[in-house]
Amino acid sequence: MKPLFGILGSSSSLIGEIGAGNLAKLSINTLLAIEAQGLAEVINFGEQHGISAEKIMSIINNGALGSIFMKLKGELIINDNYNPAFALKLLTKDLRLAKAEGLDSPLGNTVCKTFQEAEAEFGNEDLIAIKKQL
Repeated sequence: MKPLFGILGSSSSLIGEIGAGNLAKLSINTLLAIEAQGLAEVINFGEQHGISAEKIMSIINNGALGSIFMKLKGELIINDNYNPAFALKLLTKDLRLAKAEGLDSPLGNTVCKTFQEAEAEFGNEDLIAIKKQL
């Protein structure tokens, strides 16, 4: 299957037995939700105290926490652009699946709850629309 996977993406690797790849995906998407919610909370906190999203993002992007994700999603927040690159409802689905597979951790439980609460209103928007829920 490796030659076929090479056509579909830039890299592929064997994670483990059948189902391990899916569990890895759910793990990574849980981290994605944690990062999205964390970014949204930090920007909201700054804004509540008169610090603009632009200033918060400048500090983040020019420091150790800067990443492609932070840069891209920070720009969406600054521009009030919630057009979906990855819809909030799809990430919520993955969080539900992770919970069904036994995810039970403080941050995992928190983001799962927050995303589920946001899904009805913001599900078709980009995952960073979690900021609106918060």
